[in-house]
This record gives sequence, structure tokens and C-alpha cells, in this order.
Amino acid sequence: MQERQQISDVDHDRSLSPDGIRLMQSSDGLGWEGFVVRTYEEPAAMELWRVPDTTALTLILVVRGVLHMEQRRLDGPWTNYVVRTGDLFLRPPGRAPYELRWTASEPTRTVHIHIDRSLVLRTAASLYRGDPSQIEVIEQVGLQDALLTQLGLHLGAALEHATPADGIYAQSALQLLVTHLIRYHAATRNDTSDPTGGLTRQQLQRVVEFAQAHLDQAITLEALAQQTGYSPYHFARLFRQSVGMSPYQFVLRQRLERAQQLLHETEHPLLEIARDCGFANQSHMTRIFRQQLGTTPRAYRRLRENIAGM
Repeated sequence: MQERQQISDVDHDRSLSPDGIRLMQSSDGLGWEGFVVRTYEEPAAMELWRVPDTTALTLILVVRGVLHMEQRRLDGPWTNYVVRTGDLFLRPPGRAPYELRWTASEPTRTVHIHIDRSLVLRTAASLYRGDPSQIEVIEQVGLQDALLTQLGLHLGAALEHATPADGIYAQSALQLLVTHLIRYHAATRNDTSDPTGGLTRQQLQRVVEFAQAHLDQAITLEALAQQTGYSPYHFARLFRQSVGMSPYQFVLRQRLERAQQLLHETEHPLLEIARDCGFANQSHMTRIFRQQLGTTPRAYRRLRENIAGM
């Protein structure tokens, strides 16, 4: 309960800030144990906002608006993003404070879900052997994940006419959300933070650029390894140490993310998108969507269209 109170205090300070961030709805007082859900209206422009650290795992869903955003660690260089309706932010607990600034054509709406670390640890323990504290959700900006988007929308909508009975529904949705995060958006600490055992940043960049430039083709382990100068065996081991997944899983995720982008930004036929992203055929793409996102490409496209029309 102490951790939950810290979640409330951090976000309550934010809702009262003079920056124009307005709290719309909140699950405070509804008896939802282990997590807090709030919806906000964000101003169209933010000159500078310092985001405090938190003990909670935080997921933020943009439900309305397009933001041209910059983010940096304190006194560090700025990184630019374009964040659209349906995009997500993931912030693990224990992250250092950072700064944001953004512009948008209109005020934006967001759903914030703050999850107690104890719930994350219990879920990790049920999914993996070993020490669950070594499992860490990967920090991400502008993430696209159809299942997380659906769950975020449902939890936000549950606040509109919430009753005590809705707590069971919300808890079930939250458990599915955390399970999905740990399965598909997490890695072990040893895989993500070992400074001596992985590839260099330059090597990783070459691998990423090569993969993204050849997604419409078959990408072999040998071709990826050539970008680093290592043998395929050593490359596969070092790559996993660096990014927390195998080269095969990485390429598959790149294909999936490219397909999500094309489904959102174009009206290309599904067969054409499957080909351009390197899937064997449309059925193969559909199977991967079901496995990784819990939905089909056609349903994902409809969801993005519905969100854009909100």
C-alpha cells in the first residue's frame, strides 16, 4: 500500500501542475488494488516539464492527438519523436527523472496506467524460472502494440461509469496487460545492462540498419553477422546479450513493426504488405500477428482507423 500511495502522490502533483495538464478521470477511490488508471488532457504545447522518478511501472496511451516531442535525461542531448494517436509509452520503475517538451495542433488526451512493482514481480515469477526481479520491462517511446492499445482503451473507458463490479473486469484486463508486457516487452537485466559482454552501439546500429533495409527479403544469420565481423555463432550470443532476444526474434519484430506501420499509414492490400515486410505469405503474417499481438492484421487496421476517428 505504501507503493500505491507513492504512485498517487507523484501523479496527483502532476495533475495540479501549472502547465495545463488536466486530470479528467481517476480510479482513485474505486478499490482497484495494485494499479491506478487516470485520463488526462494535455496542453497543445509544453515548453519544459521534468518528469519525476517513480516506483511504478507506467504505461501511457495517446488516445487523441499527434505530438512532436523531444525527450532527454537531465542535462543530456534531446531526442526527437513523433507520437500519434494509439502510440504508447513504457517506463519501468526506478528510472531517473527526465525532461519533456512538445507541440501539437490541439490538446491531447492520454490514459495513464501505473502498476505496482509487486504485481509485476508476481506475474514474472509465474511466467519464468529464476529470480523475477531480474526481469525488466524495456523503456519505449511511440510503441505500437494492438493488444496493449485495446486494453488501455478499455481501462480508460471503464472509468466513465465505474461501479464496484467493474473492479473484477479491470483487474482481469490489467493482469492480461502485465502478462503481455513481460512476455513481449521485457528482458533480463543481464541481457540489457552488461557493458562488457555485448555488441558495441555502432555494431548494433549497422545490424538494425541492414535489417530495416532488407525486410522485404530473406535475412540470414550470416548476413547479420557480417555487419559486425563476428562468426554467426559468436554474433548470435553477443546479440542476445545486447538486446535480450535472438537475431531471429529481432528480425521478426522488425517485420511486425513495419507491417503495423504500413497498416496504419497506407491502404495497401494485406498481401502486398505481407510481401513488403518479408513474410512468406498473408497467412504467415496473420499467424504472427495473432501470436505476438493477439489480433489479426485486418482487425489491427480497423482498430487504428477507429482510434483515428475518435
